Amino acid sequence: MDYYNEKTVLYLDGNFVRASEAKMDLYSQSLHYGYAVFEGIRSYRTRGGETRIFKAVEHFRRLQDSAAALNIVYPYRTDDLIEAAYSVLSKNNLQNAYLRPIVYGPANMSFSKNKESHIAIEVWEMAPFLGEKHLRVMTSGFERPNPKGFKIEAKATGHYVNSILASQEAMAAGYDEALLNDMNGYVAEGARG
Repeated sequence: MDYYNEKTVLYLDGNFVRASEAKMDLYSQSLHYGYAVFEGIRSYRTRGGETRIFKAVEHFRRLQDSAAALNIVYPYRTDDLIEAAYSVLSKNNLQNAYLRPIVYGPANMSFSKNKESHIAIEVWEMAPFLGEKHLRVMTSGFERPNPKGFKIEAKATGHYVNSILASQEAMAAGYDEALLNDMNGYVAEGARG
């Protein structure tokens, strides 16, 4: 799947830039330690032909809450981000799409708190998440991370490594998706969350 091409535009720190020209510092805690937060949001074309982002306010507030849980600087206003998200959809001529706002850190190879952060909002066309067929699902050998290990309620990038591994495990075994149990053996979530 191609997520972007030479014409794709994204929102980056208050500006609209071509995805192919956007840059991230390679010395960021986000790249090296998975220290960033994100949301996964869908937008749809309504019956009236308008584009609507599903629960935009709730998603951007959860993004803010995730940043607060992980001590990530978050100077962004929800209304401004929603406006930017609609602009990104419009600039890319998308309606039925997936939006990925992500808040990440600047160069910082220590474990000290950042004094600033960056934000990007990316979009791409997306069909129904796992298709429209019945799914073959297996219980993964990987568990959902222990909630006492870190702030599991935050939608943090590093939390999803085990989901990737569980999903790859399921596909290698001929399944479509994996379920992850918690540390007590109860079903906690699907790998794609």
